[in-house]
Amino acid sequence: MAARVVELRSEEELREAFPVVRRLHGALDERRYEELLSMMVPNGYRMFAVREPSGRWPPCSGCKF
Repeated sequence: MAARVVELRSEEELREAFPVVRRLHGALDERRYEELLSMMVPNGYRMFAVREPSGRWPPCSGCKF
């Protein structure tokens, strides 16, 4: 099975992405990350990741539509 791009939709998936997001925003703590998501997601923010067959998470990307 090849790697595929997936949208992270559940709270659990978004929490799993935190270590990757923290690499880009070193001062961000998990509590603040969850606060930001609670404001951004209802306003159209979406996050995507490449899911490898092993389940590993390479870098992900977020955007607002």
